[in-house]
Amino acid sequence: MATEKQVYHFTAEVKDVEIRKVEDIDASFENSKGETVESHYIKLTCDVGEDMDRVFFKDKDMSHLETYKRGMVGTVVLRVDVEEGFGAKAKFLVTDFKENKE
Repeated sequence: MATEKQVYHFTAEVKDVEIRKVEDIDASFENSKGETVESHYIKLTCDVGEDMDRVFFKDKDMSHLETYKRGMVGTVVLRVDVEEGFGAKAKFLVTDFKENKE
């Protein structure tokens, strides 16, 4: 009997995130017609929490590139897309960053 696949998403917040590195990643590719399709995303290397665990986040909104600065601390808002069937997989995408005001 085949397992029915369930697909859902939710929003999560990750607090006490310190941005350590900001990269513009070129993910351009050639389509089936041989044309180059431009694609970029922001890769954030961050430390989280008291133990400073290293995490990597992806933000597809390139207008945020100039917003992120090394050393900023705040809360990352993520959209989590989950697909469950035989096993599960999830995608995490940054939708917002709220810098702590000190």
